[in-house]
Amino acid sequence: MRLLGLETDLRPTDRALLGSFLSPRQPQELQAAAVQSPGRMADNAAAEQLLAGWKSHTPAIRAQILEVLFNREASTVRLVDALRRGDVPAAQMDARRRQQL
Repeated sequence: MRLLGLETDLRPTDRALLGSFLSPRQPQELQAAAVQSPGRMADNAAAEQLLAGWKSHTPAIRAQILEVLFNREASTVRLVDALRRGDVPAAQMDARRRQQL
């Protein structure tokens, strides 16, 4: 899992694989590991992928996703866009993250 997303030429393939690991049908441990990989991909598609299944993720996975998204400005911008669209309800963010925004 740690190697996924590191090789630029393989990112589209890796992203598809990671998307399947982020499914709520997967064990929570696998989902948690998958959250970290898109965070290493320095592109907007990785942030969008993490946000895509927001409503189906558990609170623990959502917290990990927020941690990854807040690590890069571009990802944080994607999060703000998702908040504006209503894809991510602001009430599902803890007070610390809301304050940071």
